[in-house]
Amino acid sequence: NTQPPASAPRSGPAAGRDNTGLPGAGPYPRFGGDTERIVAVYIGLMKSIFMHEFGHALIGELQLPSTGAEEDAVDIYAALQIVEPTMYPSGNKDVDRMASEAATYAALQWYYSGKISENRGQAPSAWQDEHTGDLKRFRNMLCIMYGGNPSVFESVVRQTGFEDRTKARCTDEFSKQNRAWRKILAPHTRVGTWTPDGERPANAPGAPVNVVFEPSQRKIGNLFANNLSAAIGENIKLLGKTYVLPRPVNVTFKDCGKLNAWYSPREGTITMCYELIENIAVMISDIEMGTVGGEVVAKDGSAPPPRQQQAPAGQGQGAAAPTGGFDELKDSGIPATTLLFSAPYKGPTPVQHYRAKVITTGDLVQLIKNNKNLVIVDTSGLADTLPIAYPLTDAGSDGSVKDHLQNALDDWLLKKSGGNRGVPIVLMGASMDDRSSYNAALRVGTLGWDAYWYRGGMQAWVANGLPTTPVKAAQN
Repeated sequence: NTQPPASAPRSGPAAGRDNTGLPGAGPYPRFGGDTERIVAVYIGLMKSIFMHEFGHALIGELQLPSTGAEEDAVDIYAALQIVEPTMYPSGNKDVDRMASEAATYAALQWYYSGKISENRGQAPSAWQDEHTGDLKRFRNMLCIMYGGNPSVFESVVRQTGFEDRTKARCTDEFSKQNRAWRKILAPHTRVGTWTPDGERPANAPGAPVNVVFEPSQRKIGNLFANNLSAAIGENIKLLGKTYVLPRPVNVTFKDCGKLNAWYSPREGTITMCYELIENIAVMISDIEMGTVGGEVVAKDGSAPPPRQQQAPAGQGQGAAAPTGGFDELKDSGIPATTLLFSAPYKGPTPVQHYRAKVITTGDLVQLIKNNKNLVIVDTSGLADTLPIAYPLTDAGSDGSVKDHLQNALDDWLLKKSGGNRGVPIVLMGASMDDRSSYNAALRVGTLGWDAYWYRGGMQAWVANGLPTTPVKAAQN
């Protein structure tokens, strides 16, 4: 279950006249009236709590292995789910900014709580408590989020004092944990645009995730029940369409009379207590806005954290007709995705690409003839490659399109292209079943380069009787 942060203040009665428009008792922190920030705080807190409990539900309902402490494992699952929307921008600046702020608050609750305990000289959590201490939970969650998207969370890790050695570990921690959770869940996941590793058919039968928001006696409870329930409910229900569940998982948001949230393995239910969300929101408001018990009784002395801007990425285009010895555009039934495939990168690939033009052998031959400055990147790791290709297996690595590898790849491409971002960049691998080349095209296209994905790779090139050369003789 989810206990409140160790030192979160208990919410007192509302002070002054109620002008919130929300029925019920209790405080309603309004964060200076900034609507985006209000939504970001409450959605971030809710998602952090809910995804933690849903991680428990996945382990319980699907009988997943958990070799470490389960509480820590589901914290990591929650962090991965929280950071994902920031890694793949929607193109709507307001939505993307709100996703980044919500993710920030999802982690900051543990930092604030831990620092309050530290400043009060309170002892850390009991040594037999199944939950890790607040500051350590903050470190673990934010490290995963920073590893997945350093540009968004750089200011947070800097302001909260992350050491360079910790930051250096985060990219690897994100990649390992993301890969592990996706691999563990793959046998129970329907294949789809956002779940390319899924091993179950898109129409595989399974039970739903149901959501109910009960009316509340608290203002914040009614904020969720009356104002946020539709959007939150739809997103939670999507989890039932993502995972093949053996029985319904019923989620209830309600007044509980206590600060908690929990998953019941016996009943297959998740209970989300309005009081817990209220309690944490009050703590954040008191720290950031100078309120007392979540209510404004003194002049506001703090400002919202800086907002991150993310530029929308472009869309991919169609492909040319197939040529050569086999159908290089054969549809394997895998939908196009903007997520990187996880290692070991072996498996059928989509026939389309959202960030690159899909080309066949005939198209590539024409590109080579017409573009002297063409850059071809081979991620296959094979002993032979195209005579003018650059072997670079790392370009197809998993992780995220916001990780440190992106910057290194961009610098490398600038060097190889002579600083000309208009140069066509062709990404290729071993075959149509080499997902590393899809990843590389996704990375390069997201960086804004003119990306081409040669889906057939070395297999198609050789099948067309075209020349190859040992890797050691290729460009480097």
